[in-house]
Amino acid sequence: MKSSRLISAVLVSALLLTSCSELKTFIGIQQPEVTETSVDEIEETLAFNDNEPESNVPIEAEESVSGETAAETAPAEPQNNIPDEIRTAAYASYLQLIESQKNDISLYTWMSNESFYEIDNTWLVSLEAVPCSLVDITGDGLDELLVLKVQRDEETGTVTSAMLDVYTYDAENDEPLCLLEITDLDVRSRNGNTCYLFAKLNDGSFLMFSSDSYDEVWNDSFYVYSFDGETFTRTLSITAAEETSPDFTDIVLRYYIDGTEVSEEDYNARCNDLISQIRTLLQYNFVLYGPLCDAVYGMSSNAMTYDSAYEILSAASASHFESLDADMTILFFGQIQDDYIMGGTGGRSAILVVNPDGTISYNYHDSGFDEYNICHATGRIGNVRIIRDGVFAVDVTELTLEYPEGTEWTETDEFGAVTSYYATDSFGIHQGDVLLFYSAGVSTSSLPTTYLQWYMTPRGLTAPGTVPDPFPLDGFFNVTDECAFIEEEYD
Repeated sequence: MKSSRLISAVLVSALLLTSCSELKTFIGIQQPEVTETSVDEIEETLAFNDNEPESNVPIEAEESVSGETAAETAPAEPQNNIPDEIRTAAYASYLQLIESQKNDISLYTWMSNESFYEIDNTWLVSLEAVPCSLVDITGDGLDELLVLKVQRDEETGTVTSAMLDVYTYDAENDEPLCLLEITDLDVRSRNGNTCYLFAKLNDGSFLMFSSDSYDEVWNDSFYVYSFDGETFTRTLSITAAEETSPDFTDIVLRYYIDGTEVSEEDYNARCNDLISQIRTLLQYNFVLYGPLCDAVYGMSSNAMTYDSAYEILSAASASHFESLDADMTILFFGQIQDDYIMGGTGGRSAILVVNPDGTISYNYHDSGFDEYNICHATGRIGNVRIIRDGVFAVDVTELTLEYPEGTEWTETDEFGAVTSYYATDSFGIHQGDVLLFYSAGVSTSSLPTTYLQWYMTPRGLTAPGTVPDPFPLDGFFNVTDECAFIEEEYD
């Protein structure tokens, strides 16, 4: 047992003093598989609805971009020579950004958790919000970060709407740089009829589609943003709007391109041209209908949950920091030696024992009626890196199973009862995995929800807000398997 559950301030200070200057240097990595079709593909299917949307709270979409307005230009040619250290630094800066905005990102939802959408006349419970995307929008070979989050009143701090930010990496200042901000997206929709879609077009432009209605007045809008090498500027606006007649006796439908009224035929032709250019689906929030739905139906999205973005960015950046020296590594393991529990439901659980020299033992069991699935293993963790105050990364450098996977045997006790055993692979830890280590005392709000669930479930807690803050225990988190081993509590 450790003498203290907290990693001492002396250790953290020593690590920071001895290694922070070196931690600025990143070791090169290969770009993770963050492609237009491979990142955490969303299993949602976009619904088809031939009916016009019904009433909703109105929105007003605005954009604010830095720099001077520029004429529409051809997209930048993709550049694949981004240095690995720049790519890794970009992911590290994105990770810090979403951590700092976790509350506002987590609060984003286009409707409540009881939302529904219709597919083939069957009502299905909607899946969780997917407010983050990693995709190269500017064409320079480096992924940009897209983040949907709530927007707050500056004076009261209350949630009023939502916003989308598009960030790239500013290598000169080592920080994310906002290229585009779209504000006043509706988060108060009724009946699920306010919808948004963000996509990348064939020419590299950024497309936003918005549909909303209020008091039976309906609006559809397409906005195109073009990148001039420094920022995004809105270069096209196409809108269909229901407007009340001057005498308030009728509602008329009008069509506009860049503020100039056009015919329905011209409007439809321009919309269909835009829709045909959609190359990559980036984000969407609800039911689509008509030709737009036909165009993107079945198209995979780059959108992902906050936790998925956190895991991808952690793995891409944390695993390539400068390792601690031998003395600091010994000090680290001396402080964290303990038993760590992965508590599951039913009879499933695992214990990870960390020794002062970095060796580990692992015992997993999943019991049923007169049978056990078990795994015993020994190994080592090492290559310790400090990511930030209270957060470290370690590699599982060795892990050897005591029984080969698939081995079966029986044992008979003194009363003649026969128990069957089946050797499984390790669960939650494998050789080559990267584990994040969270020290007791880190802010609970900064921890991934999937990590907190491993603390909450065995204790019967149902919401992250019921978890103590700061978090009271040390723990390991496997960002690939989404499994956590949390320090055993002692009375």
